[in-house]
Amino acid sequence: MSAKIAPLNNIAHKDIKVKNTLSFDHAKSQHLSLVVVHEFAKVAIDCPVVFVKDPESGQFRSVAMLGLEPNENLFYSRSKWKGTYIPANLRAYPFALAGDENSDQLALCIDENSKLINKKDGEALFNEDGSETEFLNSRKNFLSQLVEQNQTTKQFIKFLTDNELLAPQSLSLKLEDGSGHDLNGIYVINEKKLNELSDDVYLDIRKRGYMAPIYSQLSSMNQLQNLGQLKVAAKKIADKKKA
Repeated sequence: MSAKIAPLNNIAHKDIKVKNTLSFDHAKSQHLSLVVVHEFAKVAIDCPVVFVKDPESGQFRSVAMLGLEPNENLFYSRSKWKGTYIPANLRAYPFALAGDENSDQLALCIDENSKLINKKDGEALFNEDGSETEFLNSRKNFLSQLVEQNQTTKQFIKFLTDNELLAPQSLSLKLEDGSGHDLNGIYVINEKKLNELSDDVYLDIRKRGYMAPIYSQLSSMNQLQNLGQLKVAAKKIADKKKA
Protein backbone atom coordinates (compact mmCIF):
# COMPACT_ATOMS: atom_id res chain seq x y z
CA MET A 1 0.00 0.00 0.00
CA SER A 2 1.41 3.38 -0.99
CA ALA A 3 1.80 6.17 1.52
CA LYS A 4 -0.89 8.80 1.89
CA ILE A 5 0.79 11.78 3.53
CA ALA A 6 -1.62 14.33 4.95
CA PRO A 7 -1.22 17.39 7.22
CA LEU A 8 -2.18 16.50 10.77
CA ASN A 9 -5.12 18.32 12.36
CA ASN A 10 -7.27 17.87 15.45
CA ILE A 11 -10.50 17.39 13.49
CA ALA A 12 -9.72 14.80 10.83
CA HIS A 13 -7.37 12.94 13.16
CA LYS A 14 -9.00 13.56 16.54
CA ASP A 15 -9.57 9.84 17.24
CA ILE A 16 -6.32 8.56 15.74
CA LYS A 17 -3.91 6.48 17.80
CA VAL A 18 -0.43 5.27 16.86
CA LYS A 19 0.82 1.83 17.87
CA ASN A 20 4.24 1.36 19.40
CA THR A 21 6.18 -1.36 17.59
CA LEU A 22 9.68 -2.79 17.33
CA SER A 23 9.21 -4.49 13.95
CA PHE A 24 9.37 -1.43 11.65
CA ASP A 25 7.24 -3.14 9.03
CA HIS A 26 7.27 -0.03 6.85
CA ALA A 27 11.01 -0.46 6.27
CA LYS A 28 11.13 -4.19 5.50
CA SER A 29 11.89 -3.55 1.80
CA GLN A 30 14.17 -0.56 2.36
CA HIS A 31 17.83 -1.33 1.68
CA LEU A 32 18.97 2.25 2.27
CA SER A 33 17.96 4.70 4.98
CA LEU A 34 18.83 8.37 5.20
CA VAL A 35 21.01 9.15 8.20
CA VAL A 36 22.26 12.45 9.61
CA VAL A 37 25.87 13.09 10.48
CA HIS A 38 25.05 12.92 14.20
CA GLU A 39 24.19 9.22 13.74
CA PHE A 40 27.30 8.05 11.87
CA ALA A 41 29.09 6.61 14.92
CA LYS A 42 26.02 4.67 16.07
CA VAL A 43 25.12 3.40 12.61
CA ALA A 44 28.72 2.32 12.00
CA ILE A 45 28.35 -0.34 14.72
CA ASP A 46 25.93 -2.27 12.51
CA CYS A 47 26.29 -1.32 8.86
CA PRO A 48 28.16 0.80 6.31
CA VAL A 49 27.48 4.50 6.00
CA VAL A 50 27.84 5.60 2.39
CA PHE A 51 26.80 8.45 0.12
CA VAL A 52 24.45 8.23 -2.85
CA LYS A 53 23.37 10.76 -5.45
CA ASP A 54 19.76 11.84 -5.56
CA PRO A 55 18.66 10.97 -9.14
CA GLU A 56 16.49 14.08 -9.38
CA SER A 57 18.60 16.79 -7.74
CA GLY A 58 22.05 15.29 -8.21
CA GLN A 59 22.79 16.11 -4.57
CA PHE A 60 24.61 13.66 -2.32
CA ARG A 61 22.79 12.07 0.61
CA SER A 62 24.29 10.07 3.46
CA VAL A 63 22.62 6.69 3.98
CA ALA A 64 22.91 3.53 6.03
CA MET A 65 23.17 0.35 3.97
CA LEU A 66 20.56 -2.02 5.37
CA GLY A 67 20.82 -4.60 2.58
CA LEU A 68 23.02 -5.70 -0.30
CA GLU A 69 20.38 -5.25 -2.99
CA PRO A 70 17.17 -3.26 -3.59
CA ASN A 71 14.06 -4.27 -1.62
CA GLU A 72 16.17 -6.07 0.99
CA ASN A 73 16.43 -5.00 4.63
CA LEU A 74 18.61 -7.50 6.49
CA PHE A 75 17.88 -5.86 9.84
CA TYR A 76 14.12 -6.26 9.61
CA SER A 77 12.18 -8.97 11.44
CA ARG A 78 8.59 -9.16 12.59
CA SER A 79 9.57 -9.34 16.25
CA LYS A 80 12.23 -6.62 16.53
CA TRP A 81 15.01 -4.76 14.74
CA LYS A 82 18.12 -6.96 14.44
CA GLY A 83 20.66 -4.17 14.80
CA THR A 84 21.79 -2.24 17.86
CA TYR A 85 20.72 1.13 16.45
CA ILE A 86 17.66 2.19 14.45
CA PRO A 87 18.11 5.24 12.17
CA ALA A 88 16.09 8.26 13.28
CA ASN A 89 14.51 8.53 9.84
CA LEU A 90 12.85 5.15 10.39
CA ARG A 91 11.87 5.90 13.98
CA ALA A 92 10.06 9.06 12.89
CA TYR A 93 7.46 7.10 10.93
CA PRO A 94 4.47 7.50 10.47
CA PHE A 95 5.13 11.21 11.03
CA ALA A 96 6.99 13.65 8.80
CA LEU A 97 7.58 17.36 8.47
CA ALA A 98 6.67 18.35 4.92
CA GLY A 99 7.37 21.56 3.07
CA ASP A 100 10.41 23.68 2.30
CA GLU A 101 13.15 22.73 4.78
CA ASN A 102 14.82 26.10 4.15
CA SER A 103 11.86 28.00 5.57
CA ASP A 104 9.80 27.93 8.73
CA GLN A 105 6.73 26.71 6.85
CA LEU A 106 6.92 23.03 7.74
CA ALA A 107 3.72 21.12 8.38
CA LEU A 108 3.47 18.10 10.64
CA CYS A 109 2.09 15.27 8.52
CA ILE A 110 1.13 11.64 8.98
CA ASP A 111 0.85 8.65 6.67
CA GLU A 112 -2.87 7.89 6.78
CA ASN A 113 -2.28 4.49 5.18
CA SER A 114 0.16 3.37 7.86
CA LYS A 115 -0.56 0.05 9.59
CA LEU A 116 0.43 1.73 12.84
CA ILE A 117 -2.67 3.92 12.75
CA ASN A 118 -5.98 2.85 14.29
CA LYS A 119 -8.66 4.11 16.66
CA LYS A 120 -8.28 1.56 19.46
CA ASP A 121 -4.70 0.80 20.48
CA GLY A 122 -1.66 2.99 20.95
CA GLU A 123 -0.81 6.59 21.75
CA ALA A 124 -3.49 9.24 21.25
CA LEU A 125 -2.53 12.35 19.27
CA PHE A 126 -5.11 14.78 20.62
CA ASN A 127 -6.85 15.29 23.94
CA GLU A 128 -10.63 15.62 24.20
CA ASP A 129 -10.36 19.42 24.04
CA GLY A 130 -8.39 19.19 20.76
CA SER A 131 -5.03 20.04 22.28
CA GLU A 132 -1.96 18.00 21.41
CA THR A 133 -1.03 15.11 23.69
CA GLU A 134 2.39 14.85 25.27
CA PHE A 135 3.15 12.01 22.85
CA LEU A 136 2.43 14.14 19.77
CA ASN A 137 4.38 17.05 21.16
CA SER A 138 7.40 14.79 21.70
CA ARG A 139 7.13 13.57 18.09
CA LYS A 140 7.09 17.16 16.83
CA ASN A 141 10.19 18.00 18.84
CA PHE A 142 11.92 14.87 17.56
CA LEU A 143 11.17 15.78 13.94
CA SER A 144 12.18 19.42 14.40
CA GLN A 145 15.54 18.30 15.78
CA LEU A 146 15.94 15.89 12.87
CA VAL A 147 15.34 18.72 10.37
CA GLU A 148 18.03 20.82 12.06
CA GLN A 149 20.45 17.88 12.01
CA ASN A 150 19.70 17.35 8.33
CA GLN A 151 20.81 20.91 7.62
CA THR A 152 24.07 20.25 9.47
CA THR A 153 24.51 17.07 7.42
CA LYS A 154 24.04 19.01 4.17
CA GLN A 155 26.78 21.41 5.27
CA PHE A 156 29.05 18.46 6.08
CA ILE A 157 28.46 16.86 2.68
CA LYS A 158 29.05 20.21 0.94
CA PHE A 159 32.41 20.47 2.70
CA LEU A 160 33.31 16.99 1.47
CA THR A 161 32.35 17.77 -2.13
CA ASP A 162 34.01 21.21 -2.09
CA ASN A 163 37.26 19.52 -1.08
CA GLU A 164 36.77 16.62 -3.53
CA LEU A 165 36.74 14.07 -0.72
CA LEU A 166 33.93 11.88 -2.08
CA ALA A 167 34.83 9.15 -4.53
CA PRO A 168 32.72 6.48 -6.29
CA GLN A 169 33.29 3.01 -4.95
CA SER A 170 32.51 -0.33 -6.61
CA LEU A 171 32.64 -3.28 -4.25
CA SER A 172 32.55 -7.02 -4.79
CA LEU A 173 31.52 -9.03 -1.75
CA LYS A 174 31.84 -12.82 -1.61
CA LEU A 175 29.65 -14.50 0.98
CA GLU A 176 30.28 -17.61 3.05
CA ASP A 177 27.92 -19.65 0.89
CA GLY A 178 29.97 -18.85 -2.21
CA SER A 179 27.59 -16.32 -3.71
CA GLY A 180 28.81 -12.88 -4.72
CA HIS A 181 27.39 -9.37 -4.76
CA ASP A 182 28.60 -6.36 -6.73
CA LEU A 183 27.78 -3.00 -5.16
CA ASN A 184 27.72 0.06 -7.41
CA GLY A 185 26.43 3.62 -7.27
CA ILE A 186 27.85 4.38 -3.84
CA TYR A 187 30.38 6.99 -2.77
CA VAL A 188 32.76 6.96 0.18
CA ILE A 189 35.30 9.35 1.67
CA ASN A 190 38.59 9.13 -0.20
CA GLU A 191 41.11 8.37 2.55
CA LYS A 192 44.08 9.03 0.28
CA LYS A 193 42.88 12.55 -0.55
CA LEU A 194 42.00 13.10 3.10
CA ASN A 195 45.60 12.40 4.08
CA GLU A 196 46.86 14.76 1.38
CA LEU A 197 44.90 17.79 2.63
CA SER A 198 46.80 20.86 3.68
CA ASP A 199 47.30 21.68 7.35
CA ASP A 200 44.87 24.59 7.01
CA VAL A 201 42.06 22.37 5.71
CA TYR A 202 42.76 19.77 8.40
CA LEU A 203 42.51 22.49 11.02
CA ASP A 204 39.21 23.60 9.49
CA ILE A 205 37.92 20.01 9.74
CA ARG A 206 38.78 19.91 13.43
CA LYS A 207 37.16 23.28 14.11
CA ARG A 208 33.96 22.19 12.38
CA GLY A 209 33.85 18.94 14.36
CA TYR A 210 33.96 16.85 11.19
CA MET A 211 36.81 14.54 12.13
CA ALA A 212 34.65 12.10 14.12
CA PRO A 213 31.98 11.53 11.42
CA ILE A 214 34.66 11.23 8.74
CA TYR A 215 36.39 8.40 10.57
CA SER A 216 33.06 6.85 11.53
CA GLN A 217 32.20 6.62 7.83
CA LEU A 218 35.56 5.12 6.98
CA SER A 219 35.41 2.54 9.78
CA SER A 220 31.79 1.67 8.96
CA MET A 221 32.89 -0.01 5.73
CA ASN A 222 34.17 -2.89 7.87
CA GLN A 223 30.50 -3.74 8.49
CA LEU A 224 30.05 -5.01 4.94
CA GLN A 225 30.99 -8.40 6.31
CA ASN A 226 28.21 -8.07 8.89
CA LEU A 227 25.72 -7.54 6.07
CA GLY A 228 27.13 -10.62 4.36
CA GLN A 229 26.61 -12.74 7.46
CA LEU A 230 23.05 -11.49 7.86
CA LYS A 231 22.43 -12.27 4.18
CA VAL A 232 23.63 -15.86 4.56
CA ALA A 233 21.59 -16.32 7.75
CA ALA A 234 18.44 -14.97 6.05
CA LYS A 235 18.98 -17.32 3.11
CA LYS A 236 19.28 -20.33 5.42
CA ILE A 237 16.01 -19.44 7.12
CA ALA A 238 14.28 -19.02 3.77
CA ASP A 239 15.63 -22.38 2.56
CA LYS A 240 14.33 -24.13 5.70
CA LYS A 241 10.86 -22.69 5.12
CA LYS A 242 10.86 -23.98 1.56
CA ALA A 243 11.95 -27.49 2.61
